Amino acid sequence: MSKLIPTEMKFNHDNIDQLEITTITPIVTLATTKTLIGSLTCGINETINECGRACEINCNNVYSREKCTRCYRPACACIHGYARIDDRCIYRADCPRENHRLSYHHNRQPNHSSVLRSLKTSMTNGAEYLSDGIDSINSSLKLSNRNGNEIHQLNLADTTAIVDDTNIELQNISNPKFTHLLESGVAGDVCYGDWRWPPGCRDCDYRISWNYLDDTDEIEFSIETRAPSNWWTGVGFSPTGTMVEADIIIVKSRNGELSLHDMYSTEYGVPREDSKQDVYTPTVIGTHVNGVLRVQFTRKRDTGDRKADHHFSETNCYKFLFPVSGGRLEPARI
Repeated sequence: MSKLIPTEMKFNHDNIDQLEITTITPIVTLATTKTLIGSLTCGINETINECGRACEINCNNVYSREKCTRCYRPACACIHGYARIDDRCIYRADCPRENHRLSYHHNRQPNHSSVLRSLKTSMTNGAEYLSDGIDSINSSLKLSNRNGNEIHQLNLADTTAIVDDTNIELQNISNPKFTHLLESGVAGDVCYGDWRWPPGCRDCDYRISWNYLDDTDEIEFSIETRAPSNWWTGVGFSPTGTMVEADIIIVKSRNGELSLHDMYSTEYGVPREDSKQDVYTPTVIGTHVNGVLRVQFTRKRDTGDRKADHHFSETNCYKFLFPVSGGRLEPARI
C-alpha cells in the first residue's frame, strides 16, 4: 500500500519572521553491517573513500556549493546523504538547525526575494487518511519509457491518501471515507525543510529534506526510504493535493541501478514521462543498500517548462505529494 501525502510549499519572503521552527534532535540510522576492506574497518553509516575525508560533508558545510578538489589517503567517510557531527555520521536532514543556518550564511549571499519558504512547522490541522483497502486514487501507476514505445507499470494497489491541509475539499479524493486522525508537520526555516513518516519517527519509513540554493535558484531534494529491490520512490507537487495536474519526480531502483525521471500527471491515471527532463543530480543519484534507498536530486525553481513543470515563486504555492511506501517495479519490463 502506498500513501500520497500532500503538504504545502511556499515562496514568500514577507513573512519570514513569522515562521515557527521545530528543532529535531540529531539521530543516527543504525546499520546491521560494517565495511571491512583491508585494514580499514568503517563504522555505522560510513564507507571507504579513496580520497578519505578530504571532501566529506559535515553539518557545518552540508549545503555548501563550493567545489572540493582535495584528495587525501583512503579512509572511512560518511556515506552518500549523510554528514559528520561529533565523529559520527547522521542523516544530513538531522543536522541541528543552527548548523543549517551557519552553512547558509557562510556560503551564500542570500537574495530574500527568491528564498524558499517552508511551511509552518507546527501543523495541527486535520491530517486524515483513507482506510486500508480503499482504492482511492488508482489501482496502478504506469510509466512510459523515454521513447514512448512501451508502458511500464509501478504497482500502487489500494493507494492511500493523506491530507495535510483543511483547504482541500473532500471531493478531491475519489472516496471520501476518512477513518483516522493524525498530526503531521514540516520542520524547517526560510531555506530548508524536512518531513518524515511516521510523524516524529527516528527509524522512518520515508523522510525527505529540501534546501533552496540561492546562488543557482535551485531546490535540492534528499530522500531516504525503506525499499526492497526493484522499487521506486519520489516526490510530487500539485496545486490541489491530488494527482490532477501533478508534477512528479520518480527514482527507480532496478537490480541496484538507479534512474531519475521527470514526469507529470493530468488526471487520476497514467503519469507521463516529461519530454523535457528538468531534474538532475550533480554527482550520483544515490544508493540502495540493505533495504534502504537514499537518493538526491535538484531542479530549478522555474524550469521554463510551462507544459509539465510547476513554477515555484513567491505567489505560486503547491502541495507536496509524498509516496511514503513507494511501489514495486514490474519485472523485466525496462
